[in-house]
Amino acid sequence: MAPNLPKIKRAELECIVISKLKGEEDITDADIAQTIIGCSDQSVRNARSNILKFGRIDAPLDNVGRP
Repeated sequence: MAPNLPKIKRAELECIVISKLKGEEDITDADIAQTIIGCSDQSVRNARSNILKFGRIDAPLDNVGRP
């Protein structure tokens, strides 16, 4: 399993994906992944999905079990 992206890279990825969704950027997911961030295309797609669903790159914690 690959390591998680550092916080600064995640913040940069979030800013780029949000600007792409607003129409400010005209760049492909592959370009974001390989040239700017240095991650996989799937990571960019997952980030975009989380932003559309939850408004941020990180999904909310799912607390399971007895409190």
